[in-house]
Amino acid sequence: MAKQDAQLPEKLIASVIEDIRAGRVPKMASITKKLGVSAPMVNHHFGDSAGLIRRAWREIVLSSIRDDYLFLDDLAAKNDWEGLSDFIYEIFSPERQASRLAHLRAVSESIADNQVREVVLEAQELTRQSWFNFITKHTDAGNLAKRVDVNAMAILFAAMPLGITAARLDLSQLERRQVSNAWFIIILAMLKPDYRLDS
Repeated sequence: MAKQDAQLPEKLIASVIEDIRAGRVPKMASITKKLGVSAPMVNHHFGDSAGLIRRAWREIVLSSIRDDYLFLDDLAAKNDWEGLSDFIYEIFSPERQASRLAHLRAVSESIADNQVREVVLEAQELTRQSWFNFITKHTDAGNLAKRVDVNAMAILFAAMPLGITAARLDLSQLERRQVSNAWFIIILAMLKPDYRLDS
């Protein structure tokens, strides 16, 4: 019994995430019925159903940011430009589309829901700060000399995947390659002052 209780919070969160990613509004009655638990159990772990939904949004919005940053940082530290190009292409993959759409939904819902707004703001700041740290660490001082330049680039890079998703919901494979190549060129030009496009 104790083992089942220990796994219950993760199962509840996973069930809500499944609904959100499928575009459904999470309903506690269906979630508790599916998992065979009572509403008081949800309240015990999350305070109330709103606490569970907030936690699910937090998992969706924050789950990949830190991992992506660490992977990106490692590739740049090794000057693995081919790996960096492949990673950027993967960011635009159909497998990540559900996550990007959930992010956009969170932004939309944050207009009316202050608790979702707090999660979105936290994710936005974490993403901006991750890019800021990455740019600061991997660029020569002369490349982006002013702090404001670094911050502006960090905001632009943070916005890129979600902006592309908002502008073009269904990228073809060719478009995915073109968009990821363009983004890679921008990043590479910033990281390598001597980088030149092939003529």
